[in-house]
Amino acid sequence: MIVTPYAIDCVGVSKTFVQRTIPVRRLQDRLIGFGRRGEEITIHALTQVSLQVKVGEWVAVCGPNGSGKTTLIKIIAGLMLPDHGAVNVAGSISTFFDLGVGFHRERTARENIRIYGLLKGLSTKEIKAMMERIIAYADIGAVSDLPVKCYSTGMLLRLSFAATAHVDADVYLFDEMLAVGDESFRAKSADFFIGLKRAGKSAILVGNNERGLAQFADRIVHLDHGRIAQ
Repeated sequence: MIVTPYAIDCVGVSKTFVQRTIPVRRLQDRLIGFGRRGEEITIHALTQVSLQVKVGEWVAVCGPNGSGKTTLIKIIAGLMLPDHGAVNVAGSISTFFDLGVGFHRERTARENIRIYGLLKGLSTKEIKAMMERIIAYADIGAVSDLPVKCYSTGMLLRLSFAATAHVDADVYLFDEMLAVGDESFRAKSADFFIGLKRAGKSAILVGNNERGLAQFADRIVHLDHGRIAQ
């Protein structure tokens, strides 16, 4: 049996999106666009990206909007397939994406936590044990039985982050986590990160605030137009 030193191993990952300049979705769109030939724009989100994260290492992926950061970690998380290349993750993953991606907006916080835990393979007992900790950490106790569509952006982000952080995993992926909550919540989250690092967890932190990311990352990788900057 070969034991890899890498928690995350991405080799030659490429991803391309094709988008029409005149999208046709409804009848009125077809009528308005009649006689106009739509063109396709090819967006090379990632081009031959190779990235290795050692077990216990925290790596920040930094770059401006549109550089391919979120696309990369969605591929690592298994939410999106690459066009080319390979990704291997050693162990379980817990992911945080901006605006509570994956949460059902018609369901309550408690229902979403339960579903999130089940999808992560947790038992009913394990989910029940972490439920109140997540609610308290996100500071949403007063509205925890309301559908999350009623939440402010900040409340939804706190809930999403809290659920991600409290699910035990080998690898954590955090997208724009420095934008979550107020100063008090960010300080609490920083303490939580320190605890994860001490526990030997591996992580990728994504964002464009290089100074903020440097507080937690062992090294910083820069993405520029879908390529790792040399």
